[in-house]
This record gives sequence, C-alpha cells and structure tokens, in this order.
Amino acid sequence: MDGIEAIKQVHKIGELNVLVSLLYIAITIIALVTIGKKIMKILGLETKSSLYKKAQEQRIIDLEKAVKQLRNEIEDREKSLYRKQKGYHEQSIQIRDELKENQEGLSGQITELSQMMQDFINTQNDRTVASFRSSLWRMHKDFINQGYVTPDGLKTFIEMGKLYEQSGGNDIYHSKLLPEVEALEIHYPDGSIYSQKEGI
Repeated sequence: MDGIEAIKQVHKIGELNVLVSLLYIAITIIALVTIGKKIMKILGLETKSSLYKKAQEQRIIDLEKAVKQLRNEIEDREKSLYRKQKGYHEQSIQIRDELKENQEGLSGQITELSQMMQDFINTQNDRTVASFRSSLWRMHKDFINQGYVTPDGLKTFIEMGKLYEQSGGNDIYHSKLLPEVEALEIHYPDGSIYSQKEGI
C-alpha cells in the first residue's frame, strides 16, 4: 500500500515536478561526485577505485614491457645464433680449404721427398758400384802383379763381385776381371786353413 500512496502523492505534486526534482537530484549527485573527484585530485587523494584502476594500468604497462623485453631477447638470441652458425660455417669452409691446401702442399712435399730419396738411393748405388768396381780393379791388379791368388783373396774377390752385381754393376766383372783372376794359380800360404785338396 505504500507504493499506491506514493503514486498518489506524486499525482498531487505533479508528475512533471517529480521528474524535474529527480533530474535535479541526479545532476546534483553527479556534480558533487565530479567536484569531489577534482578536490581529491587537487589534494592528491585517491579513491579505492582509482587506485585499483592505476594498479591495473601499471600491471598492463609492466606486462607490455616484459613482453617487449622478452621479444627483444628472443630476437637477440636468434640473431646471435644466426651469427654463430654463420661464423661456424665460415670457419668450417676456411678449415676445409686450409686442409685441402695443406694436403696438396704435403702431397707435393711427399712427391718431392720421394724423388729426393730416389735420387739419393741412385747416387748411393752409383757410389757403391763405383767403390766396388774400384776395389775389384785394385784386387785384380794386385793379383795379376803377384802372379797368383790366395784362397782368402779369391773368396773375398768373388763375394765382392756378387755384391757389385747386386748393386747394379756387372759390365767389366764377368767379361774381364773374374776370368783373369780365376785363371791365376791359387797359392796356399803357410798356415792357411785351406788345403790344396779341399779348394775354396
């Protein structure tokens, strides 16, 4: 019944007057709230809702900063990883090229060393042949001058001749030196371990 009485009272006052009164009350409340906010702002006071709003805004700003920082870190890491991979790739190419170059150089050096060794061996063989030839000629001359050969001398001469042949010399040994030495008389000196019957 209170509602009905209130409606009756509104009719008494007038509907337009009630609406205008309500409008004035609403405007007054809005004005008071606005003035209150401005006064609080001037005085540096804040309401709970404004503090909450500021806190939310700060959280959003902090979150945006964190996302931006994280994005920058990811980009930096990607760039760093790319640079490192590029550097590793360039290093591997450089190492491969250096190894190839060193291998080619080493191959050339091995070939050169092999040729030097072969030349050295050939020179040594030539010297050995020349040395044996000289010794064989000297022994031949000594045997011819004395007119005979001893068993030891003949054995040494034949062994040296074999070494001479193995070293690559065989030109004059078989055609002249050996036949002439073998044609000489074998002379057994006193105290020789060889007997005339056993021979060499």
